[in-house]
Amino acid sequence: MKEKFTPTAVKTFKKGDVVFSEGDKTKELYIISSGEVEVVKHILDEEVILARLDTGEFFGEMAMFGDEPRSATVRAISDLETIVIGEEYFKDQLSNLPNWFGNMVEVLIERIREMDKKIISQFKYGLGYSILQLLHYISEQFGTHTENQLAVNREFLIGKIYQILGVSKGIIEKHFQDFISTKIIEIEPETEKIIVKDKKRLEQFIEFFLCFSESRNLEKVKKQLPHFSEEEIKNFYDLSKKIRLLQPDTLTMISM
Repeated sequence: MKEKFTPTAVKTFKKGDVVFSEGDKTKELYIISSGEVEVVKHILDEEVILARLDTGEFFGEMAMFGDEPRSATVRAISDLETIVIGEEYFKDQLSNLPNWFGNMVEVLIERIREMDKKIISQFKYGLGYSILQLLHYISEQFGTHTENQLAVNREFLIGKIYQILGVSKGIIEKHFQDFISTKIIEIEPETEKIIVKDKKRLEQFIEFFLCFSESRNLEKVKKQLPHFSEEEIKNFYDLSKKIRLLQPDTLTMISM
């Protein structure tokens, strides 16, 4: 493949160099001829690694279609050599293909973007809320029930949340630490199980937060949840702040 490109189409980076950053408007596609990169994104003020790419793999292809900015940062994690394909060259090569093929590629790219948007819509009420809701659901479905308690294997729970949300296990663990510090859950040392000590309280808190997220007004919440006492509403509001559910998420599309 290299012989088809002039030397100016080859670009090298040192370990730690950023190839492009989230939000950039650059339009190049990169093919890795040697080295390795990581695709990273900031979520909840923490850097999350979305993928690692190695020799022979490529990145930046989404920029060839439409005017969307880069939605993640790509950084070299070793000395890196890439073949850089510019937008004009890419479109010129695409024009040599049958029209139906070029149209199909554009439709596929648009479908990927639409899928990204649908994924993001799942985080309407924030990443922390999504993790808490899944913690409750998975514990109910796969855990053991004892009176008003739920118990589920910790690694199994984290793995399931990871599969569904696609965020790093480090982010999930970070939220679990908040849940533990506020006694929403506990860890049983002998079995490494996550224990929901008060299932009813957790369900009430989820109900409160969903209602509050819609209105962002405690007076309205009181009217919409008349079966909650004022003290319960205040306690749940304080709890929302302690576990950072009221902190806005920065999760956006992950296609590059």
